[in-house]
Amino acid sequence: ISIFYIVNSVDAQNETLLSVKPGSFYSTLLGLGLLNTKPELIQRIKLSSNCAEYLFSPEDPKGKLCSSSWNKLFGTVRCGIFNSNHKDSDRFVWRRIQSCLKFDSSYVIGEVENCSDKDLIELAAYTYDNGEIPYESQNQGRLLKIFNTKIKVETWYVFKLLIKPLHTEYQILDDNLNLLESITIDHRDCGSSYYTGLLQNLYFGGQCPAPQEVS
Repeated sequence: ISIFYIVNSVDAQNETLLSVKPGSFYSTLLGLGLLNTKPELIQRIKLSSNCAEYLFSPEDPKGKLCSSSWNKLFGTVRCGIFNSNHKDSDRFVWRRIQSCLKFDSSYVIGEVENCSDKDLIELAAYTYDNGEIPYESQNQGRLLKIFNTKIKVETWYVFKLLIKPLHTEYQILDDNLNLLESITIDHRDCGSSYYTGLLQNLYFGGQCPAPQEVS
C-alpha cells in the first residue's frame, strides 16, 4: 500500500510504502504513538494488486471468516490521548472482493475463474463508539457501514475523515478530488477531545494474520 501523508493540502505530501508480511497482523511501519491533533485527516492511497489476491488455505476451517474479515487501512482514536481504538475510533477498512471467492461451509475453497471483479477492493467505515464493537451483528449498518463504491488496485484515491463532535464523515474521492461516496457515523459526546487520539495505520485482520504479503 502506497500512502501519501497529506499534511495540510494535496500539495504537501510525503510518500510511504506499507506492507504486512505473511503470518503478521501489523505493517512494517506501525505508525503508533503519533498523535492526531486535527479534526480532518486526508490521505492519498494506492493499494497494490496483492491486496486483491491474498488467499487462505482450503484446509483452514476459519477460511471463510478470515476472508470476510475487514483489514484496517487508516484512521484515528477519538476522545483523548489515553483512549483505546477499541473504545472510540474511526477507521477505513478493506478486504478483497468477496464475489471472486468460492466458499464451502466455513472454508474458502478457491477463486472464481475469470472473475470480472478480480481487481476490485471492498471498503467500509468502521467505528468503535464507547466500547461498542462494529462487527457485532447488532451494530452492522450502524457502526460498520459498507461503501457501495469499490476501488481498483494500483490506482490512487483520496480518503478523508471529517471528525465532528457527534459524528464522523468518511469520504472516498478519486485522484482528481471528485467525491465518489461519503458515509456518516454518529458518535457519543466526549467533549473537546473528540478528535484527539493516536493515529492508526495498516493492520491485517483481526481474525487471522496475512496468509501472503499485502502491500
